[in-house]
Amino acid sequence: MPELAGVPLPRTGTLNLPAERCRLHDLGYSGPVTYRRRFHTPTGLEPGVQVLLVIAESNCAGAILLNGKSLGNLATNTTFTSPPVEQLLAAHNEVVLHISAPGEMPGQVYLEIRAANLLAGGTSFP
Repeated sequence: MPELAGVPLPRTGTLNLPAERCRLHDLGYSGPVTYRRRFHTPTGLEPGVQVLLVIAESNCAGAILLNGKSLGNLATNTTFTSPPVEQLLAAHNEVVLHISAPGEMPGQVYLEIRAANLLAGGTSFP
């Protein structure tokens, strides 16, 4: 099994999260990293809702893809919110983050579902 700084590494190209949640740069690694997360389409989506992909308070930079389609780039020390992605969702989905160089791990990744009557400023009317 390969090692880095005396620490056994999983097979090439993989890291099991969150159990192995560690800072790769602390181990001396400074190359690119790809994070993948698979999920099912949320149930109960009503017509007119918007689904957005959010990466909160990320401390790394890189490209963001949903089901192979680019959503844009993640900038260091920002929160990324995608344009509406409901048209890109399938029964089985995959978010991929291609991080150019590991710093901190990406922030929390989640889908935000906005009702049709929710304005951009966050004000909701019944």
